[in-house]
Amino acid sequence: VGPDGSLWAIALDHVQSFDGHTWTKRTGPTGNDLRLGSLAIGPDGTVWVAATDRDKYCPDIDFADCIGTDLMRLEDDGSLTTIEGWADVYEGDVASDELAVSPDGDVWLIGMVRWDGPEAEALLRFDGSEWEIIPGPEMFLNHPFGNSLDIGPDGTLWVNASNGYSGAQGVGGLARFDDPGWTTFSEADGVQDWGGQGFIATDLLKVAPDGSLWMNGARDGNGCGGVGHYDGTTWTSYLRDSCVHDLSIAPDGSVWLRAGADDRVQTYVIRPEASVTTE
Repeated sequence: VGPDGSLWAIALDHVQSFDGHTWTKRTGPTGNDLRLGSLAIGPDGTVWVAATDRDKYCPDIDFADCIGTDLMRLEDDGSLTTIEGWADVYEGDVASDELAVSPDGDVWLIGMVRWDGPEAEALLRFDGSEWEIIPGPEMFLNHPFGNSLDIGPDGTLWVNASNGYSGAQGVGGLARFDDPGWTTFSEADGVQDWGGQGFIATDLLKVAPDGSLWMNGARDGNGCGGVGHYDGTTWTSYLRDSCVHDLSIAPDGSVWLRAGADDRVQTYVIRPEASVTTE
């Protein structure tokens, strides 16, 4: 959601926005070689996109582990400008499914140990002119199809730093970046298991305007764990039997969810007063 309340999304091969009435394409088709992976919006309304460019980085398309990620800025005319330079300071792979922008406009990406696994290694920060590499915390994970990195309104950065990794099961754990180091939070601090759902492990970490954290709950037996809220001390669960497929937080603190059980997915909203309704 942009500063003006508009909704932005990636739709296959283009970026589009919704003003409350109409969807508008903001870019032209990108083609098969350039695949849009994630989108984030800066405090000034600048739209940033992370995309994989196999034509640029992977001449051998049979090399499954090869991935090249471009950071791109959406211009007013609908073109995408590539921001070069991260490969000059980091030799590993960079995830295209993770992108965050801080309140001061810094753009953050995640450096992976391997593209085909969840183990992450570092954070890449772009301040508008230069790239900086920041080593991640212990057990830093980035599962596909969700968020494991988010930044609060005060600039505080949070990541998934689990106590271990066991298949599709969530194992809890959070870490906060306290420049230049990290503070970790575990079960001893009230953090419950989170981030695992179904066959594919998914994390959907989001920071609310009040600085508290929302994330999908861990799978429990054959079901899912709904969504959890952590305020730094207390964990509260909602929609316990639902699988959370997508999660976003509006500027007023309302939490929007696509969730459900047995493939019956609905849109839910959890208002700041913590009542749950379906719309």
